[in-house]
Amino acid sequence: MPTKTTTKAESFAGLSTIEQETVITIDRETRRARIYTSDTRFINKLDKLYERKKVHRNADGITAVEYEVPEKLVSFRRRLMNLTDEEKRQRVAHLHKKREENKA
Repeated sequence: MPTKTTTKAESFAGLSTIEQETVITIDRETRRARIYTSDTRFINKLDKLYERKKVHRNADGITAVEYEVPEKLVSFRRRLMNLTDEEKRQRVAHLHKKREENKA
């Protein structure tokens, strides 16, 4: 169950946005992803989904949190392209051409 931030001692340290970062490392052997983040947007989201594995603090409060999740939960997505109708037609024609070439 996720750990909740409920006390004054558990408040965020108030790092500036330039100091906030998120790092994801994936262990190929264990197939586990470790997420280290000092970005409060991601801490709030990840707290709702996963248990905190380690909390980093300074005198001002929480500076970063680490989570560990199965590798398969990490996803990399392409940005969607806004194509014109003509560009879409060209891409479809190109795909049809390539499929025909692969059949031969």
